Amino acid sequence: MKRNILLLLVVLLSVIAGVQTAMAQKIVLYKTNSQTIECEISELDSIVFIAGPKIVTSIVLSETSITLQPDETMRLTATIKPSDAENPELTWESSDEEVAMVVNNGLVLAIADGTCIITCRATDGSGVYAECAVKVRTIINNNAKKCSVFHTNKIITEIFSN
Repeated sequence: MKRNILLLLVVLLSVIAGVQTAMAQKIVLYKTNSQTIECEISELDSIVFIAGPKIVTSIVLSETSITLQPDETMRLTATIKPSDAENPELTWESSDEEVAMVVNNGLVLAIADGTCIITCRATDGSGVYAECAVKVRTIINNNAKKCSVFHTNKIITEIFSN
């Protein structure tokens, strides 16, 4: 795995009206869901920071809400930033797979009437995710013509057609 290493020399020095003043400050160097690295620095402290991998900072989906009919599909696309993140892998999940399912390439399949949320999540530990609200509903054509199916002079069923 390729790691992006960045060395940064930081000298904290505040000059107000020509007078140096001390400023103690806690700086978060790296943060994920499971780990935080912090450092406290004060006036004239010099610190060398070694940055870890470039993590995903945002995910933007092609749609934020969609409406589908049962058995209909739609592909959601995700754009991550930065585009050169070390681990650009994403996972997809549905809050209710009885309403809609999603596969790892963002293809949403509507199953039955209802609502759910499709979540696209970065796998690099950054905690970054994006969501799309999904509404699945059966559309009934109110302009359909009513006709009857007959068999030996008895109505068996009524169906709708255009």
